[in-house]
Amino acid sequence: MPIEKFFKILKDGEWHTLTNLSDQIHVKTRTLTELSQFLSNHGIISYDNETQRIKIESKWQNLLPDEIEQQ
Repeated sequence: MPIEKFFKILKDGEWHTLTNLSDQIHVKTRTLTELSQFLSNHGIISYDNETQRIKIESKWQNLLPDEIEQQ
C-alpha cells in the first residue's frame, strides 16, 4: 500500500521531496501535497511549502514499526 511505503520512507527522519516520494510510491504529487499539509497541521510531519519537502516529527518517528508486514 502506498501509505505504508510513505511512512517507511519517512521513518529515517530525513527531509524528502514530494517529487521524489511521488516517484518512489507511485502517488500523484498533488495527493502527497494534500496529505502532507494534513499531517503537518496535526503535528505528525514537518512540511516546507517553499521547497516541497517533508520529514516526520521525531516524536512520531519512534512509533513507526521498523518493518511493515507484507500482505
